[in-house]
Amino acid sequence: MYNTRSYKSSWSNGANKSGGSRSGGYRGNRGGGRRRGGYKQTIDPSLYISTPTEVEVEQKYVPTKSFADLNLEDVLTRNITEMGYVNPTKIQDQAIPQILNNKDILGIGKTGSGKTGAFLIPMVNKVLKNSHERVLIVTPTRELASQISVELRKFSAHTNIRSVVVIGGASMYGQVKQKIRTRVCYCNTR
Repeated sequence: MYNTRSYKSSWSNGANKSGGSRSGGYRGNRGGGRRRGGYKQTIDPSLYISTPTEVEVEQKYVPTKSFADLNLEDVLTRNITEMGYVNPTKIQDQAIPQILNNKDILGIGKTGSGKTGAFLIPMVNKVLKNSHERVLIVTPTRELASQISVELRKFSAHTNIRSVVVIGGASMYGQVKQKIRTRVCYCNTR
């Protein structure tokens, strides 16, 4: 049995009974903490607290064209208006004219920036102008394929454009049957 009084005093004095420095309460540092230079180590909490930084305020984008200036098919322009879009977003303003002129683009933008509309609007317009046009959209996830399908239905309302989402794990018979009557096909790569 050990003496509680001597145990407490060895801790309070910073030394054990043998007169050596305390290292974890035992001689020879058997897994305990160690004081350096006789001072207790402390953690500076300010190192782990992030300080606010100045945020650069984004300027509101002013589009160079309106949807009416893009020479889209009338039914597509009406559908865009019905969806509540007034002016194109930055990516739509820059991408749609390029796609309409048969240029390849690579667009990068945040969620909600209008990327889906940036490629669906010119795609629907091309299919409306040429009834023999077919489109294949390949997505990395089922969820994205479904989201694009919902948006396409809105852009292609009141037209004869039909689409089908082709994904694994669903009935092949139903997907093939739908695909025969469609002009736009979404495929999931997984």
